[in-house]
Amino acid sequence: MFERCYNLKSIDLTGWDFSKVVTTNARLIFNGCSMLKELKMDKNISFASATQLSDVFNSCFELKDNPFSGATIVMDKVTTLSGMFVYNFQLQEMDMTNWDFTSVTNTNSMFQGCQNLKKVIFPSTCTFLTNNTLNLCFNLETIVVLATTPPTYAVTTAYLSYFNPNYKIYVPDASVEDYKAATGWLNAADHIYGISEMES
Repeated sequence: MFERCYNLKSIDLTGWDFSKVVTTNARLIFNGCSMLKELKMDKNISFASATQLSDVFNSCFELKDNPFSGATIVMDKVTTLSGMFVYNFQLQEMDMTNWDFTSVTNTNSMFQGCQNLKKVIFPSTCTFLTNNTLNLCFNLETIVVLATTPPTYAVTTAYLSYFNPNYKIYVPDASVEDYKAATGWLNAADHIYGISEMES
């Protein structure tokens, strides 16, 4: 849609109704918009027909305030989010609380290289995370997973070395012990806490 618009710096898409888009492939919408600093969109976005949202913001180096953060995203058919925010160097926080991860099975390199990302929130509908979802997020401090059942994930020692060594994972209070014992989360057991312990 706007792929490789290298000199695009600002765009206002408020009022656009993406629910009418019938294609299943919503990839690469802003891919390569390396100078994009300001993007305005509604906080209720529907990709009702889409199955792919991969690489949507790939290499948006300058976009600090992503409108998808904190938005309600209808995406119940989406299976693939791979590379969605890869190399978004200025991104500091991504709140996916109101995203629908029901069908998501591929988050490969979703936030790879987001060097200034400090906080990320995954929704309660999250059931699957690829082990390199947060690869090369050197300053990541806070990971929140709202799912009561631990998602399938592999927090490998290799990828943990790319995080801030003092990172913390916050999960529903009643699920803390389940996360610590879950296959794939064992290497991060000492970093898992209940959400009630998270500082505001």
